[in-house]
Amino acid sequence: MRRLSIVVAILVLSATVAWAVKITLFADMDFYINRGKQIVIAEFIAAHDTHHYEDRLYTAEVDVVRVLAGQTRVGKLRVLTIYPMTRGTRYLLYSLAEPPDFQAIPELSVVALPDGFDLSRLDGKSLREQLLLIFETRRFQVGRELKERQEEQKLLDKALGKAGKP
Repeated sequence: MRRLSIVVAILVLSATVAWAVKITLFADMDFYINRGKQIVIAEFIAAHDTHHYEDRLYTAEVDVVRVLAGQTRVGKLRVLTIYPMTRGTRYLLYSLAEPPDFQAIPELSVVALPDGFDLSRLDGKSLREQLLLIFETRRFQVGRELKERQEEQKLLDKALGKAGKP
């Protein structure tokens, strides 16, 4: 009986399938530019098939407003991603996949643009310059949000009597 239990345990463990999404890490700008097959600016419209996969993959419907690189066309596009997006927000979207697939899975493949970001600021710039401008703008926005959150945290600490305590 013990031998049968061990055999069953081995079979169950060996038959277990792990689903995972392989996320390509950001190395440097040259690598990012050279590997990117499609780079676009798009507005998020809606999320579909959320919570169907344990790996957080979902299909996002976006409206492409500008193509920075690749053969993607302006207009509606379905994007497979793991990153959360907010309706009405514009994003830089990046994919290693060839059209018609668009998989925004690598690091920095979904980068929010601030409200009111003027796309004409990208006019006449190389792809590298466009990406650097977008990343610098987002970096500034993240820094401002972090500062606001830290101020809020200090107030909450004070409210909870935790001021000055780790």
